Amino acid sequence: MEQKDPTSEEWTYNLWTDNRDWCTKCKNKNNKLTFHDQTKTTTCTQCNHTQTYDEKDWKILQAKRYAIYQYMPGKYFFNNQTTEEIFSKYLRTHNHNDWSSWVIHDYVLARMKDDKPVQDKLRDASKLIVEKMNYDAKPWQTLFEKMDAQDTEIFHQIPQIIYEYAEKHIHTATTKENLTDTIRGYLSKLSSLYCYNRWKGDRVACWITSETIKLCNADN
Repeated sequence: MEQKDPTSEEWTYNLWTDNRDWCTKCKNKNNKLTFHDQTKTTTCTQCNHTQTYDEKDWKILQAKRYAIYQYMPGKYFFNNQTTEEIFSKYLRTHNHNDWSSWVIHDYVLARMKDDKPVQDKLRDASKLIVEKMNYDAKPWQTLFEKMDAQDTEIFHQIPQIIYEYAEKHIHTATTKENLTDTIRGYLSKLSSLYCYNRWKGDRVACWITSETIKLCNADN
């Protein structure tokens, strides 16, 4: 299954967008922008206004956009993927530790949402790992027992996982000199997302977003 680019204008606009994705020349009518990496420009789909960025500013812009959309608080990392598709990511796309942390994120998030089908799908994907890779089933059983335990601390792993992946990408995509500005931009996008989630009444996403914001503030 071909995955959409998480920073593409269609994907982002359909899920969520903030005012940095809108054209400022259209009197704030929320007309979306298209982003062109080769020319480092944004173009309005309505008025065709084009803005060009230098190399540094474009990298900062894309680092902030990628981090927020790829690791969006309240969204599953394995969003809309089948059991087989989730299994196929193991070692081919993600190493053992990363794949496991994505499972933890999605499984605990599904617990918070009382989303049993997603929990079952992740359990089945892990069973495939054990069967096809000839692994010991005990560590996986222990992992799911911990995630099913009535321990409120397990929920705090969700914002921590999101923050760690977002921070890792931001550090990779921007220079040391631009790091502070990039983190601030990421925080600004998180704040916009928090307001959007409050408006939508999504309490789970609101809590995760606010906890992720606290982690950013604590380290920066």
